[in-house]
Amino acid sequence: MVSIGAELQKVLDLAPEYTRARSPSMQARDEACGRLQTELRKALATMPSAVGSPIREVAVGGRQGSYSPLAGVRIYSPEYSPSATAGVYLAYLFAADGSRVYLSLQQG
Repeated sequence: MVSIGAELQKVLDLAPEYTRARSPSMQARDEACGRLQTELRKALATMPSAVGSPIREVAVGGRQGSYSPLAGVRIYSPEYSPSATAGVYLAYLFAADGSRVYLSLQQG
């Protein structure tokens, strides 16, 4: 069974092996972020409807062509934040050195 905490830790553990180019470590980071995305979607689906949360989507960031030293996972509502450069959303942001992960309220 995959857990959110385990996937967060996996991304942190892979940070020292960062490269801009595709490598086994960067592929493993992609896979960990993908599993994190899946687990966050599952968690959001179990939220009671009384919460009234418009948050419905989860997207993985940190790669636009080459790999960024900073991985991230965005939790957002397409209605209120159609892109990472517009609106307000939550994001898990990973320190480049793998020392910590932040849950941040972001404004695009």
